Amino acid sequence: MILTLFYYLKYRKIAKYGKKETENYQISEIKKLLDYAYKNFECYKKIYDDAGIKPSDFNKLSDLDKFPVITKNDLKSEIAKIKIKKNKYNWLKTTGSTGSPFEFPVDNRSKAMRRAAHLISYGFFDKKIYRKTGIFWRDVRKNNFDRIKEFLLRRYWFSIYDTKSKKNILSDEDFIKYNKRILNSKISQIDGYVSAILRYVKIIKKYNLKIPKLDHVSVGGEVLSLNSKKLIESVLKCRVFNRYGGSEISLIAHEDNIKKNKLKIMNFRLYLESKNKKLFITDFTNRAIPFIRYELGDLAEKNNWKYIEYVEGRSNLEFKISNNEYLNSHFFHKIFRNFGDIHNFMVIQKKSKEFKIVIDCDNFNKTKRSLLVKLGKQLPELRFEITDEIISESNLGKHKHFIPLE
Repeated sequence: MILTLFYYLKYRKIAKYGKKETENYQISEIKKLLDYAYKNFECYKKIYDDAGIKPSDFNKLSDLDKFPVITKNDLKSEIAKIKIKKNKYNWLKTTGSTGSPFEFPVDNRSKAMRRAAHLISYGFFDKKIYRKTGIFWRDVRKNNFDRIKEFLLRRYWFSIYDTKSKKNILSDEDFIKYNKRILNSKISQIDGYVSAILRYVKIIKKYNLKIPKLDHVSVGGEVLSLNSKKLIESVLKCRVFNRYGGSEISLIAHEDNIKKNKLKIMNFRLYLESKNKKLFITDFTNRAIPFIRYELGDLAEKNNWKYIEYVEGRSNLEFKISNNEYLNSHFFHKIFRNFGDIHNFMVIQKKSKEFKIVIDCDNFNKTKRSLLVKLGKQLPELRFEITDEIISESNLGKHKHFIPLE
């Protein structure tokens, strides 16, 4: 908490810098990061040596073009070496929106910096930590520590699926109950996945439910289209603020009160490049494994040094199980990320309760057995067929892993 406060105060000061001051700060941070990565991580040293480039060749932001773009595959062998050594890192996993889940370490200092960045973003759209907030996210937090924390933070959890209680298919009635709780608890701020909040507003319209009085809605984790934004704003009668981040990097940009439909870049904690709409991130925070010119796989235009346009990336779909029941596709991301040998996947809904899952993995028979057991426990009412057919990249690409009936 003290470390988070320290970086919050530091970032709040840097966030007020003008363009030139910000660039000088970013140049200084990138110089230190390049030197640190080159001296401490074999993968970076080899990549830069092979490219005939050294950290000393970086002196201005445009010099970063000389350095190779890094992907998760470039870092996996290095991370494997880190994992077998004794360390105190926090180990996180991506959801595998590119098809292959990715595990990586984060040090405690980085965790504090990332929390501080989120606190800074609250000022972008007047979010108040003392006001009641409803969160449409995954897996309800039920242990005593989490319950106390959520009570103190005045946060109310509305699960879009819950692998702990194995309640993963939601009905219209679930969202009607959510609305009653939001109204009765006088929740004034809502945050969550775009797909979950879209389902919520559709239920409000479908059943003509009473609309809660909200200050604003903030969304993340998925792409927010302008049409979806207009629908949410028209139903809930408040402004919607979009954010963009990645599991590896955390918060990258957030919409503010000044520029509607543009996202303000967290320039105090990273440097963002946009080349032909491809985004490359240089993160200043994580010393456990640096991310330098790291390609997340999302697409966006950098509007200027401060803002980016709307991002093209993952959208969670819904599988319709019955007239009033739905399964959010993010459930499968959560399941697959615990299978490290899965390189790619597709989930195809054949009938309302029948699914075909295609996986590309190292040990198909073993993974198939384990996956069927896992899915059987989580979704006993559904039937699954698992195959190892060839996945066509032309039909897949990032974020195209799900094919619902409609």
